[in-house]
Amino acid sequence: IRVEPDRNWNVMDIDVLNWLWEFGPRTNYIREFLEFRLIFEPAAASAAAKNATDADRAEILELYRILAEESDRISDRSSDERAQDADLQFHLAVFRASRNRLLVYTGTLIGHIMRQQIAMTTSTPGVFRDAVPLHKQMAEAIAKGNHREAERAARDNVIWTQNALDRHNREHQTAVAGA
Repeated sequence: IRVEPDRNWNVMDIDVLNWLWEFGPRTNYIREFLEFRLIFEPAAASAAAKNATDADRAEILELYRILAEESDRISDRSSDERAQDADLQFHLAVFRASRNRLLVYTGTLIGHIMRQQIAMTTSTPGVFRDAVPLHKQMAEAIAKGNHREAERAARDNVIWTQNALDRHNREHQTAVAGA
C-alpha cells in the first residue's frame, strides 16, 4: 500500500475523517474544522433567514427550545451525548433551512465532524450552557428573517467555539503538565 502525501487526501471523505480523528492530532483537526465552519455556517444562517419556510423556522425554534432544555438538564456539568445531539440537530437544521443545495450538502458533510467538535468543545463543565444564548440569537434572527443578524450570530457562535477550543487546549496542557 502506498500512502499519498496528505495534500492529496480527500479530507471530506468520511473514512479519511475518521482516520484523522483516530490517529491524527485532534486539536489541529478541530481547529481546521472550525476555520472551515466559520466560512460556511454564517452564510447558511443568512440564507436560512432569507429562504426558510415557515416550517423550517418553526423547526429551528423548536430545536433551540430542546437545546435550552438540555442545557438546563445538564446545568454546569459537561455535555453528554443527548445534549450534543440537540446541538448538532440545531446546526444541521440551519443548513437545511438555507434552501441552498450546496449549503445543505455542506451541512450534511460536516455533521460528522461537528458531532466530534461539539463533544470536545463542550466537555468542560458549564461550556454547553454558556453557548446557548448565541444559539437563541441565531434562531430568533432566522425566525424573523433578519439575515444580517443571523449571519452575525452564527459567526459569533463559531468564534465563541474557537475560543472554547483554545480554553480546552490550555486546560488540557495544564493538566498534562501537572501530571
